[in-house]
Formats: sequence, C-alpha cells, structure tokens
Amino acid sequence: MHFVRSVSLVPFSSLLLLVACSGAPRQPAPPPAADQRSVAPQPASDAANGDALSSAEAVSTALASRFRCTEIIGLTITAEWYGAGFEQLVDDAAFQARTRPHTFVDQWADPGHEAWTAAVTSPCANGSESPDRVVLFAANWKLTSEEEWLKVLSAFVATAKARYPKLRDLELYTVLRGPANQSCGDPKSHVEPFIDAAIARVAAGEPALVRAGPRLEAADCTVFDKGGPHFTQEGRRRVAKQLADALR
Repeated sequence: MHFVRSVSLVPFSSLLLLVACSGAPRQPAPPPAADQRSVAPQPASDAANGDALSSAEAVSTALASRFRCTEIIGLTITAEWYGAGFEQLVDDAAFQARTRPHTFVDQWADPGHEAWTAAVTSPCANGSESPDRVVLFAANWKLTSEEEWLKVLSAFVATAKARYPKLRDLELYTVLRGPANQSCGDPKSHVEPFIDAAIARVAAGEPALVRAGPRLEAADCTVFDKGGPHFTQEGRRRVAKQLADALR
C-alpha cells in the first residue's frame, strides 16, 4: 500500500506578503550622461575625416614628444621661418637648427663639408651633440632627375646615421611649394615630381628610420617674396606656424 505525504500549502495571502517585503524588482540604472561616457579612441582615419593634417603630418605630431632633440637642417629659406617664431610654437628645449646659406642637399650629404662644423642655432637642452631626430629640408635646383636625387638623399641618410649614432627618426622634406604645387612666379616655388619620387624611394629603403615628410604647400602665394622661394616678413611668421603644426 502506498501512502501519499500531505503537503503543507502556503496560503495565498502569505505569498503576497513575501513579495511586498522583498521590494519591487530593481530597475536598470540609467545610462551615464553623454559627457561622462567612456568613448573608445577612434582610428586616425576616422577621427581625421579629411581634416588639415595628412597621415604623415599626424605621425610627425604624434612622435615629436618622444624625441629628446630634433635638429632641423636646411639653407637660408629654412632659417627664415625658423627664426620667425617657430621655436615659440614648439618645445624650444627639444629643437635646434643647423642652417647655412647656399648649402644644398648634396653638400649636406658630404660628411666632410664645412657646414657640419658650424654651431647650431638654439641648441637642445639635452642631446644637442647627438640628436635622435633629424628633419632635412632638401633643396638643389641643379639636380634634374630622380636618380640624381636618389643618390644624394641616400648619401645624406648615410652621413646622418654616421654622425648621429642615437638617431631614431629621419624625415625628408622638400622646400615649401606653392598652392597645388603651382609656381607663384618663380619656378623655385614648384617642386618637381621626381624629387617626391626619390624621397619616397629612400624612405621605402629604410622604413625603420627614414620617413617622407608631407608635401607642404603654401596657403597662398602672398607668403613668398617675388614669387619664391624666399618669404616676406609676414610670410615667414605664417610659414613658421605651418611648420610648427607639422613638426611639433
């Protein structure tokens, strides 16, 4: 014979009391205000959306703070904007200039050239004798082919590496070009495509060290004196700001 145990049933009124004591179900917390939310960083290509900086400029800007001493190398037109407020727009203690009138890329490529013995302008606070970043503004209007430029730029890279053993970043720029790379009256305000091509080839040959600088253009021709490549007094200040934005 099977026996069925009796089950003690809880009265319905007691169940209602238990529910009331336990409280209403918890509601989900409201989302934080828009300005309190954690936003994941966007890739540079999304964040830029075609803004002012090219990808090369963005890289320069991101890396600049990682270098102890950046040395700017060039000729008179480089000195014009460097001395027109550039250092006040960057970290002055981490920048210095090595400029010399009429000293072109093939002369900077020569390790024995006297230009290397001149004192730098406004030495870096640390690492002035062996900068870890070099930025060359290369010019020579007598070189008329990609192969000629490739030869002197490759020689410059070798010279810079031998001279500065702590070098970690070497950037190759041309002179500032006219808007849309059109002449502003003097052919020297236009940069020949074979120069850009040579720079790209040298950078591709040593990607761990060498980078092609962005192909910077003047906002308008008024920055140039008599059509270029030298600058007016006001143009120097404007170009100093443009270069500071690209290099700091």
